[in-house]
Amino acid sequence: MNRPLDLVLLDVLWETEGAYEIGVNLLQEVFRIARLLGVDELGHVMDSPGQWPQWQFHEGQRAALLESQGFRVDREIHRFEFHTGEAKLPSVDERGLIFRSLIEVGEGLTWIVERSFAWLGRNRLFEQGLRVQRADR
Repeated sequence: MNRPLDLVLLDVLWETEGAYEIGVNLLQEVFRIARLLGVDELGHVMDSPGQWPQWQFHEGQRAALLESQGFRVDREIHRFEFHTGEAKLPSVDERGLIFRSLIEVGEGLTWIVERSFAWLGRNRLFEQGLRVQRADR
């Protein structure tokens, strides 16, 4: 793939006068270049709060800028991390990774598939026409 999928860094000097207008002009130039490259869709991930590796802050101002230029929230996610500190690490299954056949998984697989398609229903792929029917319906 030789075309950009995402706008990774979006930052202006938000504390300065005219920052919003600078952001609009910046995005308009990004859109112009993207069109020249044959791109018709761009994404942008916004961490809240700002964190490594981009350290982008001013989430409210960035969100307002993005929305004013046609971006919409595709999905909200939560990241989890575990810091040991004084806490004990969770126990580990000494057997390691276990592979099971689809027959062994049985009803658990149905549950996973249904939840996956429910997620797709909230994702833009579904809006673009991805339709999947369960075989037993």
